[in-house]
Amino acid sequence: MYDRVKEALASFYFTEIAALRKDNPFSEAQMHELSSPFLVSVPDTYLAADLKIMYVGKETNGWGGRNTFNDFIADLHGVEKMLQRYDHEITQEPRWNNRFFVEYKKIRKELCGNVRGSLLCNNLMKMDFKQDGKAYSRNSKDHSQHLLNFSKKLFVNELELLKPDFIIFATSHTYDSVLKKFIPNCDTIKVIEKKALWKFRSSGAVCYRTWHPQTIKYNSEKTISEYYQFIINDIKHETSKRQHTF
Repeated sequence: MYDRVKEALASFYFTEIAALRKDNPFSEAQMHELSSPFLVSVPDTYLAADLKIMYVGKETNGWGGRNTFNDFIADLHGVEKMLQRYDHEITQEPRWNNRFFVEYKKIRKELCGNVRGSLLCNNLMKMDFKQDGKAYSRNSKDHSQHLLNFSKKLFVNELELLKPDFIIFATSHTYDSVLKKFIPNCDTIKVIEKKALWKFRSSGAVCYRTWHPQTIKYNSEKTISEYYQFIINDIKHETSKRQHTF
């Protein structure tokens, strides 16, 4: 059963990239400034988990090393390499010590038995890009309509195949416009705190959108870590309610 899900997602990636090679909407300049795409290699530990949780960030920060999207498209083994890259990151966790992954590990420990790969890591935008004059930021939500379309197609298909019970969008309110384009049917359960924490239903999952753990322009009632602890506690409560209905 696990192999069927993995094969279906990999097959989807191969099909989409093959189509892109034949009819590429990106300009040559865009191809050289964008990173390799973030493709999910689904861990068995996620598929085997009783509680399936997806942890979603904005975009990567230099995914694929120095390789650009142009390098990726030119490499006929590009998809396999990006799946291997994801698998290496999720199982080995090299340099996973920034605040984004501190919260990831806390969620995994409290909700997923602290098993590597059991908390699925994903991103809304599938590529980042190096911006002139910005040494660190690689935000890509305003890059191009082509990137939005490509990212949306991949993200929506990933949700359909992976069927998470809960999704934690660690994207901050600044990416709500992207989130709502990708999953437009967001049924609000409660705006727990304006801008800081939004709880809603979509795609068969209970979802939370809160601050990105590395947010710089931050002004809110609680610490960022407190919002994540609230989400953890609320998921425990939601899970308990479900168990009592059976």
